[in-house]
Amino acid sequence: MSEFSHKPCVIAGQTKQGDRTILYRGHRVGRVYPHIANNDGRFFWSTVLEPAASGFEPNFEAALRAVKAEVEGLDRVVLPRGFRRPEIVLRDGPH
Repeated sequence: MSEFSHKPCVIAGQTKQGDRTILYRGHRVGRVYPHIANNDGRFFWSTVLEPAASGFEPNFEAALRAVKAEVEGLDRVVLPRGFRRPEIVLRDGPH
């Protein structure tokens, strides 16, 4: 089973088509959504980690791969404050 998954992104009780929250081991680590400003079919991606990263990709799958690459490239994942269960997730599991 993949350590990554995604679910609809809900903001103020609402969600939009294609707007996804990216999860790593069940923790929110990023977001991917259609770039509607130019209506060019690209997807914007971002991480909510330290250091944060973001960019544009031609489709959802490429944007998801970009988020995964950012997370997998870190020695550890530090979840931002404000989560219900703030913790540090290391490669060998939560500590």
